[in-house]
Amino acid sequence: MQEIKCPRCGEIFQIDELGYAAIVKQIRDKEFPKEIQSRESKFEAEKEFNKKL
Repeated sequence: MQEIKCPRCGEIFQIDELGYAAIVKQIRDKEFPKEIQSRESKFEAEKEFNKKL
């Protein structure tokens, strides 16, 4: 088990590998659509730029 410190309240708690994996999955699932949207916007902007050349 590893100790993790909460960035909001500062409380330290212990977590096993399965708990850690669950937290990582929650973060990844939340951030994934944002990352896809960001990359899609950059791709579209680059595509439009290349069309003008």
